[in-house]
Amino acid sequence: MVAKRLRKTLPQIEALYDRGVKSVIPLFDGKNPGYGQWQKVTDEEAQERVWEWSGGVEKVNYGIRLGPAHGNLCDIDLDSKEAKLLAKYYLPPTARFGRGGVCTHYLYRVLGGGGKGGFSSKRFQWDKRDEKTVMLEIRYSGQTMGPGSHHPDTSEEIEWMSEDAIAEIDAEDLYGLTCQLAAASLLLRDWSAGGRDELALCLLGAMVRSGWSDEDADSFLEPILVESGDEESVKRLKASRLRDELTSGGRVPGLPRLRELVSGGGVGSAGFERVVEWLELGSASVIEEMNNEYAVCKLIGGGVAILHEEVGGSGVSFLDQRALALLYANHRVVSGGREVTADKYWLGHPDRREYRRGVVFRPGQPAGEGEYNLWSGFAVAEEEGEWGVGWEIYHDHLRDNVCGGDLEVFKWLLGWMAHRVQRPWEVPQSAVVLIGERGDGKSSVFKILGRLFGRHYMSVTQSSQLLGKFNQHLMDKVLVLADEAVWGGSKESEGVLKVLISEDKRTIEIKGGAIFEVENCLGVGICSNNDWVVPVGRHERRFLVLRVGRGAGGDLDFWDRMYSVMSVSGGGLGRMLWDLKRFSLEGWRGNRPPMTDAAREQQDRGVERWVQFLRELEIQEGEEFWEDVFYERYVAWHHGHGGKWGAETQIVFYKQVQRMFPWAIRTRVKVSSSGGRRGRIKFTRVAESLRLFMG
Repeated sequence: MVAKRLRKTLPQIEALYDRGVKSVIPLFDGKNPGYGQWQKVTDEEAQERVWEWSGGVEKVNYGIRLGPAHGNLCDIDLDSKEAKLLAKYYLPPTARFGRGGVCTHYLYRVLGGGGKGGFSSKRFQWDKRDEKTVMLEIRYSGQTMGPGSHHPDTSEEIEWMSEDAIAEIDAEDLYGLTCQLAAASLLLRDWSAGGRDELALCLLGAMVRSGWSDEDADSFLEPILVESGDEESVKRLKASRLRDELTSGGRVPGLPRLRELVSGGGVGSAGFERVVEWLELGSASVIEEMNNEYAVCKLIGGGVAILHEEVGGSGVSFLDQRALALLYANHRVVSGGREVTADKYWLGHPDRREYRRGVVFRPGQPAGEGEYNLWSGFAVAEEEGEWGVGWEIYHDHLRDNVCGGDLEVFKWLLGWMAHRVQRPWEVPQSAVVLIGERGDGKSSVFKILGRLFGRHYMSVTQSSQLLGKFNQHLMDKVLVLADEAVWGGSKESEGVLKVLISEDKRTIEIKGGAIFEVENCLGVGICSNNDWVVPVGRHERRFLVLRVGRGAGGDLDFWDRMYSVMSVSGGGLGRMLWDLKRFSLEGWRGNRPPMTDAAREQQDRGVERWVQFLRELEIQEGEEFWEDVFYERYVAWHHGHGGKWGAETQIVFYKQVQRMFPWAIRTRVKVSSSGGRRGRIKFTRVAESLRLFMG
């Protein structure tokens, strides 16, 4: 009887009855039911209250009761503009209402919601400290103001926005879709025009690793792209492509980079954590995410380090556990019912990436089982063509300016370059040394050649970077340019340099203690303006030494053209790579570079500087000197002959003298009443000493 009176006198409720909704209550003051225990009264009693309060008028404010006791009705209440914009993509069609022409409420009948502990109301708020961050709500208790009522704040009438019946939906499905809507709303809120492609890639990568199907991942991302005005990316950014990349061993960004992008925006780290929570991207993807960038590696001597592959393939580095813990201190996952940091979760997981046989560097060759190969391949693609065509400007510079038109030397230099390309896993057993004036194109030789190798090429400007103890930066290099990084006349440095040039293996030492051994594949180029650059002995066969002519020196347009042609876009690099891969190495021997005039100059300025000094001093058999006077004369001679590296200390100097002249006699004589002593040296068997030293 009451229901009939309500349908007759309150037509705004009629649509609810048509949709099977009978649990309505009067709202006396705004949204307030105005009487106690309104949640527990029967539908008949609630309808009677509506009739009594309305007095039969046609327009009243009323509420729709929600929850398991009231037909399992559930209201998805949209609070943010992003949620209102995106809801049609994520929520299935159902009875909808709102005000001002904007749909703000989706009404569903929940199946399988259960009672206590089951499906329940939830606020999707990305920062719990700020009430203004509510995106939307699941309302499965209380009441929601029904269509025909007037909003107490704006007096706007709430209107039906669709003629659909109230849809029935599984509780779990509704919760999942609402979580997606909340996450999408939050992402759209901070979806920057400049970084949306990277955001999309990171998001897809994280979803693929977390077990999302390609279809579901694409369906989630597409509305965000469309509403951000980037419909073109819908066709281009597909989960299947990222999955193929991962399957083939490629590197795809994911949660770590997504964290940086989202946390760095307006929603901050709190917003990122909610996205991870709502899309279930947390612990399920930590292993794959961290495996994409990190691995545990065994090192020589039994040590262990964390290998880090830098995003974009720009190189690798090594971390200890403390550094990794610092990076992931704010990234927590649930494991075994408790929160732990992501680094601890990954390190203790059986599926972490690891290389029990350590790190190797085998350019152009595969890694063995349990090994990590540092080689990433050439940086350019070959471009087929006729020999020498397409890179003539660089080719001619090598022949005419660098080799002085000497075709024998030029052919050996091309062989050295071709060896770097054809057999990058072998040490060439010799270094190329270019001496000359500034602006003559010495360093250009190696800088352009280095473009073929990408991150496997490096230029250093200090001798310590090439010959120093801590040499992690050289572990994955096949070509290094020492530009004015001279060896300094040190016998110790001389030994290190010769090992780099000719030995099959070398040791990598990382500051902090990590040590491991790699195959030595390093090709060394040296450029200098100094007169004495490398230790070329009488029988030395480790250096091709060339004095570069001025050629186009000072012609800036020439060098601009060379660098333009010898670039990826200029085509010269691809042509050169093609030619060098097919250059015949038959008869070429890396340990037999041509002897040049420049090499002979280095001999004269090398170990023989001692002989030259003694000859110019015209030392005689049996001649004696005060040690301090003899050393001072050497220093003066040294600086007078271009010794830019600095003369040895007196102690080092006399150690060398003893090595060269084993029969020299050193004595000490008392020269003062205070007990001070002054040394003297007497040279004997001078000719025999020189013969032994010269070999």
